[in-house]
Amino acid sequence: MALAPLLGLTLMLGAAPFEVQGHAGALEGQVYLREDTLLVGAPEQEGRPGVQLAERQIQLTMPGGLETFQVISEHCDTDASRSLTPPVTPLEGQRVVAWTQLDMDGRSPDELVLLEAGPVPTGSLLPFAPLRLALYRAGERRGEQLLDVTAFPCELRSADVDGDGRPELVFSWLSAGGSGSTRGATVYRLAAER
Repeated sequence: MALAPLLGLTLMLGAAPFEVQGHAGALEGQVYLREDTLLVGAPEQEGRPGVQLAERQIQLTMPGGLETFQVISEHCDTDASRSLTPPVTPLEGQRVVAWTQLDMDGRSPDELVLLEAGPVPTGSLLPFAPLRLALYRAGERRGEQLLDVTAFPCELRSADVDGDGRPELVFSWLSAGGSGSTRGATVYRLAAER
């Protein structure tokens, strides 16, 4: 009988707890957040190209008055040295590079989400570490998800960008390459039945 609870936990940890709701990047751009408005764009470029990540992705011209927004893609872990101390212990061998607490499902207690970075693979040209999101409830690790992204992590925030009354997870990142740097954001929502 002791196997049933253990098996259930194993299956729960095996399922991805989050779904991607939106994703956008801007070459030589930034990620801007004001309350529940999330913009990704390059206001210094001709035409001020940008995207609003909301219920759906909306192409737009970046607005004037961006000083009322927070830039959430400036402080990134570009040297693989950031290590924060969240209220729970991450997996052994992982560094916590960002974390946030939010109510993603409308039930108490709030979810705690860690952004964990593993060791940088040997021989990497840039110190991109493998990243994972870890979901905690009431201090227990309830799920984790490897991220399919080659980027430096910047910040992890919560905002109700789709207007459904519950916050989504906003992950800002920086990717560098031969053509320049791209800053962007990926929005996650809690997967169904999580």
